[in-house]
Amino acid sequence: QDLIAPLGTCDGIRSYRGPVLILHGQQDWIVPPENAKRNYEAAVNADERELVEMFAGHNDCAGAPQYWLKQKQFLQRIMKRCKEIKLG
Repeated sequence: QDLIAPLGTCDGIRSYRGPVLILHGQQDWIVPPENAKRNYEAAVNADERELVEMFAGHNDCAGAPQYWLKQKQFLQRIMKRCKEIKLG
């Protein structure tokens, strides 16, 4: 982790202006949940952002019911907004 720490995600995400969805397991012992919160807070320029914490670990988020539902809902909101911009 020390090798990749200088390439922190907060720096990169801070200037990103697109939509940001962060899904993270509360029981993740590989990447602490605090990292997800820091990334969410760093996404200050995102045109839309959402942080979803679920009862899961690092490798089993896909088994959590919220995992797929939240992705679907987020993408539906983005698609709806794109259609409104296109038609507007």
